[in-house]
Amino acid sequence: MKQLKTVLAFEYSNYVKSKAFLVVTILFAIIIIASGFIPRVMDMFSGSDKTGPDTEKEPSVLYLVDESGYFSDTDSIALALNNDYKIEIKNRNEIETLKTDITSEKTDKAEALILIDKNLKLTYYENQSNMFSSFYNIYDILNSYLQSVKLAGLGFDSSKIQGILAPMDFETVELGKSFLPSYIVSYSAIILLYMTVVIYGQLVAASVAKEKSSRAMEILVTTVKPTYMIFGKVIGSGLAGLTQLVIWMCAGILSVSLNSSYLSNIDILKTISETASTTLIYVFVFYLLGFFVYAFLYAGFGSLVSKMEELNTVLTPVVLILVAAYLVGIYCINLGESTFTSVMSFIPFFTPIIMFLRISMYRVETWEIILSLCTTALSCVLLGWVSAKIYRMGVLMYGKPPKIKEIFKAFRSK
Repeated sequence: MKQLKTVLAFEYSNYVKSKAFLVVTILFAIIIIASGFIPRVMDMFSGSDKTGPDTEKEPSVLYLVDESGYFSDTDSIALALNNDYKIEIKNRNEIETLKTDITSEKTDKAEALILIDKNLKLTYYENQSNMFSSFYNIYDILNSYLQSVKLAGLGFDSSKIQGILAPMDFETVELGKSFLPSYIVSYSAIILLYMTVVIYGQLVAASVAKEKSSRAMEILVTTVKPTYMIFGKVIGSGLAGLTQLVIWMCAGILSVSLNSSYLSNIDILKTISETASTTLIYVFVFYLLGFFVYAFLYAGFGSLVSKMEELNTVLTPVVLILVAAYLVGIYCINLGESTFTSVMSFIPFFTPIIMFLRISMYRVETWEIILSLCTTALSCVLLGWVSAKIYRMGVLMYGKPPKIKEIFKAFRSK
């Protein structure tokens, strides 16, 4: 056990003291902290006199060309639009000039031009249509306003009009977990695991291959057991990755605390923080299990090469398995809870991704979580033992790749 601690401490120290580790860790921490200041910076450049998070925005300008005669009361229209827009009545002969104004680079340009002809056909001109376009909201409000004007013309008083046009109250209740926050948390965890495994898995494999190519492994194996070598390397790299994760999480917490007044009004961030707090322990558990499963694979395959140049070719199967797990995870997020998702969550190579997203997004029985954790943990131990056997055999196979028969023979040896 002392040998394991020595190797682990040595590998961990090498990782955390390397320039690449320090630069990447600090750079991403700065980016995470800076991202929390985005709402603050946007508020500073919003053009208002106030400096707090509750700054009121100036209403956007809407040009209105009305040929129907129903939309002459701009104050009532603005009130119907919750005073989010300032209505400016224009003439038809100004349309081309107004279009040019909307597509200009001016900061105070109008948001859109609305043309309503005599047949009550509404044409909406905007610079660029996108998923955040206000058209449908404005259309619904103007349509309701038109109905109220017509009813008023028939002699109905305002109270009756409001009663007639009042929409039905509704409420949606999610009996399961909220989808969007769970989706964001799950997707982020999958990307984080994928990136970490690719980076540190390659480092583990390269470390093994480098020792073998320099013949340093012959000396190491005579003084340290192969099992301790492999487990020390993998656990050391895993702890280095976990250190990065903790630092980045602390940076995120610091960023949120510094900008809490600006972020508190963003509902989706509130829900994500509540969701993340309940699943944080699963993030760490499945992150470590997933990392160890693939890191042992990287270490084992890295032991098969005698030259660094051969490393990428040998690691192709591991990369394919990892990519498959990533793609299956994305597919299962969109598929939802199903038999396929449940089955895939118990396959060790897929468990860290699929089971975690099931826990984040759906209701999972306790026995399923325990079973998946046990099978994945046993797989880590088994893969570590296999990697140690290959690692030990690699010393005797210097200069040529081992054959399948020789690998199985190594497994049977004590």
